[in-house]
Order: sequence, then structure tokens, then C-alpha cells
Amino acid sequence: MRRSFLSLFLALAIAGCGGSTSPKSNVNGSWSGSGSGVTMSLTLSQTGTTVSGTGSISGGGNTIPLTASGTYVAPDLSLTLSSDGFQPTSYTGSLSHGTITGTLNGSGFNNASMTLTRQ
Repeated sequence: MRRSFLSLFLALAIAGCGGSTSPKSNVNGSWSGSGSGVTMSLTLSQTGTTVSGTGSISGGGNTIPLTASGTYVAPDLSLTLSSDGFQPTSYTGSLSHGTITGTLNGSGFNNASMTLTRQ
């Protein structure tokens, strides 16, 4: 009986420690996707919950360079996308299994769907 309790205790202790070695969710890296008639690519860098990066958005034969800044608190991403000559655009989305499903608002976008996939 004593051996059974010891075995159970060790099994639970090992199972409880398993989560500490699993990778944490982040948005570091390259992302690209399309939606609402445009394509977008971003390269993001995350430190803590702060996210920054660069990228571009293309549509109608034009490509516009972007800078990105915002936050990521798993699973939610919130970015402000800026480009000279344009009003800031917000991109808010949720990360799941290497895909960010979100929307663009501002600078002509109104809840425009945009899905990005990690490259």
C-alpha cells in the first residue's frame, strides 16, 4: 500500500512539472496572409508583451510599407500599423495554432477580415 502511494505521488509530481518545459506562445517571426482584397506581411519581434515590427500591405496594385507596434497577451494581439501619409490602422486578432485571425480598422478599413499565418 505504501508503495502505491509513493508511485502515485511521483507520477503526479512528474505530471505537474511537465508544463514548465512546454514552449510559450509568442508572435516572433514572419507572418503573411490575405483578406478583404488585400495581402499583408509582417515581421514581428516580441519582448515580454511588447511587440514591434515592419511589413507591408498590398492591394489594387499598390504596396505600402508598414511599421507595427503593440502588445501580445496570449492569445490576443493588438497592433497599430503606421505608414507615412496614412492614418494609423489597428489590427486586432487572436493567435491559435500558428494562425492569427483578426480585423483591420482605420485608414479605410472597417472590421476588414485579415488572417495571418506564421511563415
